[in-house]
Amino acid sequence: MKTLKSLSPYLLFLLSITIFSVLFYLARSFMTNIDENDHLVAAYLMQQGRLLYKDIFSHHFPLPYYWTYLFTPLWSLGSPSRTISIFRLGLLALYLICFLLVFFSFKNKKSQQAFSFWIILLPFFFTLYHGNLVLSETFSAIFIVSLFWLYLPIILGWEKKSRYTIILGIIFSSAAFWTQPLLIFLPILPFIFSSQKIKTLILIFIINISPLFCFLIRGQLVDFFQQGIWFNFAVYSKFSTYNTTNHGQWWDIIYFLKNQFYYLTHFFNTYQIFQFIINCSFILLFVKIARNKSLPFLFSFIIFFFAIHIREAKIIPNSLFNFGIYPLILVTSSSLFILFFIIKNKIITISAIIVLFITAFIASYPIFKNSLDPQYNYHVFWSPHQNIGNLIQKLTLDTENILVYSHDVDIYYFANRTPPDRFLYWYIWTNSVEDFRRQRLTALNTQPPALIYIDNNNSTKEPDSYEKLFPNLLDNYINVEQDGQSTSIYLRSDLKNRLNF
Repeated sequence: MKTLKSLSPYLLFLLSITIFSVLFYLARSFMTNIDENDHLVAAYLMQQGRLLYKDIFSHHFPLPYYWTYLFTPLWSLGSPSRTISIFRLGLLALYLICFLLVFFSFKNKKSQQAFSFWIILLPFFFTLYHGNLVLSETFSAIFIVSLFWLYLPIILGWEKKSRYTIILGIIFSSAAFWTQPLLIFLPILPFIFSSQKIKTLILIFIINISPLFCFLIRGQLVDFFQQGIWFNFAVYSKFSTYNTTNHGQWWDIIYFLKNQFYYLTHFFNTYQIFQFIINCSFILLFVKIARNKSLPFLFSFIIFFFAIHIREAKIIPNSLFNFGIYPLILVTSSSLFILFFIIKNKIITISAIIVLFITAFIASYPIFKNSLDPQYNYHVFWSPHQNIGNLIQKLTLDTENILVYSHDVDIYYFANRTPPDRFLYWYIWTNSVEDFRRQRLTALNTQPPALIYIDNNNSTKEPDSYEKLFPNLLDNYINVEQDGQSTSIYLRSDLKNRLNF
């Protein structure tokens, strides 16, 4: 009996990750996203030998690309549905690895139980915020909440800091930075908790300088700085669709006041009730730590506060599939399960947890209902592009390039074809850089793509916007008709004999 009691925290954790894994698998094919398509195609091209930044343009930081690339040996071009499943399940692997690493840092049953019950709740709402999609925001959210669970039990006195928690904190915070550069301040956390400051600083430096050294060896360093650093801050920030002020992204933190007021004053539907409870929990936890803990620990909590609000202007309260809110949702929902062991009146916290489960279930039920029909999911969200890819394969040769504009870059994967240059997508902010524009013009003139696909979701909402950027682009192309219907596919005129397939 004593043995069973000692094993109960581990059995509860095993149950929690089993529930999470099963529900993640069921929701793996639900919906897709523009940025996720970028990760899919970049990994596909990296598998063929292209180098990120040098041969594949991206102003995003590299960790999600390389994590996705790790799983490409399991992909199958002959079975796109298998590839999409593995593509998504690679994210599940990241969740589980982080969960395991955090859980093994716990010695106290409070930490173990709170963490396990939170994991059980997680699959009931993570699809509402694209937590099952391969997005940079999902990666950064996983790393931030892992740090939260690693260090909050130490702040509360449930756990003791150790070499393991310091090293793991450095890994999580560095991974968060190499996913989202605005999280550059997160390595301060393991530094605060460390008793060997100099060694910690050295380790932080070594871990974070290593990717740059690898880029230098492979000839990617200059392109990384040009795209990931210079382009982001000098160019993209001016075009950011969520930057509605003239002061830049850092000024947009003022959105916090507006959003926070909304969280605390709106509780009229399931989404609002859910967000109201978890935001109140986070505030209450902050108040308790501010009253009872030391200044360094309070400063640590403030770091978490800034980490989950760093992209506040991209957060839309009460909005479904708003992945910018996901880091905030993960950390604030964790707060309630921690509060359960702090507040003496268990009726309040138990009631809040029950309501949280109910509202999350009600909100997510339609998604999981559809997810139980894999054919529905794949047909709605993936097979149309697979059909387009099959058509493109019939019209082009393996050695020929195609051009896709603007959002549907997953067509490159489904068609098993490559772009004529290093640009997977082309937006007005890319076009604003004269050097980039010259590279694309050179590619279009020296090796005209065999086929051009133009979707109807371009950033300017005008069907001919790409032709405005590059006049006479389609002069030497003819529109392809399939089953008597005009498509968005344009074949080079000298290849028109292929239309008799």
